Amino acid sequence: MNLFPACFVTPLELEGLRRQMQFRRLVVQETVRFKNKTAGLLMEVGAEYEGRRLHGKRYFGELMKSNQAIREELRPLLEFNRRRSRGW
Repeated sequence: MNLFPACFVTPLELEGLRRQMQFRRLVVQETVRFKNKTAGLLMEVGAEYEGRRLHGKRYFGELMKSNQAIREELRPLLEFNRRRSRGW
């Protein structure tokens, strides 16, 4: 009777690609979340940093060594976020 419109069903060839894209989106979201948390932790203690360079390996290392505003109890959290924000 055709009372209901036909539904779109993803072709099998595209299902694998779709799954990969969903997973990539998840990984990117988590990476951004960790980067934002790192910046947020630094803002909480009033540490000055350059936002564009914050996630660079060399700059982050220099920041951890030279910035006195970063207390010892905060350093493990920043290091953990740094490792997570570099990607999975």
